Amino acid sequence: MALVKISPIKWIRYLKSNLKKKLQEYFAKYGVKTTQWNVSFFDNIKLKNGNILSKLKKGQSKYNVVITGQIYYHSGKGNKSANILTELKKEKYIYHIVGCSPKDILTVDNILENLEEYFRTH
Repeated sequence: MALVKISPIKWIRYLKSNLKKKLQEYFAKYGVKTTQWNVSFFDNIKLKNGNILSKLKKGQSKYNVVITGQIYYHSGKGNKSANILTELKKEKYIYHIVGCSPKDILTVDNILENLEEYFRTH
């Protein structure tokens, strides 16, 4: 039996790379070109220190939907009193999907399932 130790940074890079690959396959299935979609990743440090919520307001955002998962810091800059998941439910923000419990790891499969449901209903 062999044990493999993977650094968190390498694991995150792998997950991002794998997600982008799977999203390319997913969108290609529907005839959507790579230049017609984009994905951005906001980690817990950015959520805590950045003003991410202002980038997710309707009419001001370049995004259509946000999928959240595994959020450790529930309040961000400019949002001290409310938690981010509650804040994103407000009408002023783009469509929000809770991809998984904040305590669980958001997987590629979670994201693809949620996107499929989003596109089926919108």
